[in-house]
Amino acid sequence: MKKYLNVILIVLLLSVIILLVTFQKNNTSSNCTENIIKQKQIDVNHFQKLIISNLYKNEFKPVNDCLLFFDNDSVSLMEISAYHPILVFYATYYNCTLCIDHISQHLKKHFMDYTTNPHIAIIYYDTNKTISNSIFDKTPFVTLEKAPLSLPMENRNMPFLFVLDKDMMAKMVFIPDKGMPELTDEYLKIIKKRFFNY
Repeated sequence: MKKYLNVILIVLLLSVIILLVTFQKNNTSSNCTENIIKQKQIDVNHFQKLIISNLYKNEFKPVNDCLLFFDNDSVSLMEISAYHPILVFYATYYNCTLCIDHISQHLKKHFMDYTTNPHIAIIYYDTNKTISNSIFDKTPFVTLEKAPLSLPMENRNMPFLFVLDKDMMAKMVFIPDKGMPELTDEYLKIIKKRFFNY
């Protein structure tokens, strides 16, 4: 009888331990999920503030007519935007490669002629004029000046997009975020419909 009682006690003790471990795992998993959701909400709120802040700081700001290098030629930004609005993709060699790639992939997705489209201009700050087009899948206009556009956004170390036309004012400034690709898609759909529906 005592032997059976010990076995029952051991089984009960093991059951209690298993229940406690399971409860702890579920509780930890639940807390982990809650923390992920909270962090995502913090990221979304931060990103929204960043978008709104940069919208007001950069929207309708005059853009410098800077000198750009394309292959072995030089051209001014005004020459590129004089006859048709252009979508400018601005990046620097300081930007993260994944962020640049995120934008390039979305541009290719929305503009089938991305690599040859003269209305999509990549402006890339680099001290090396012989930059490879493999970074963007398209030959960029290279600038040797830091912050050549004179936009506040250039000081943020983030690649960004905006529309530029002959009035040389930044319009529809947008900071793509690889963590929220649906926003990049929505932005590009709007841009394409509004400015590039030809």
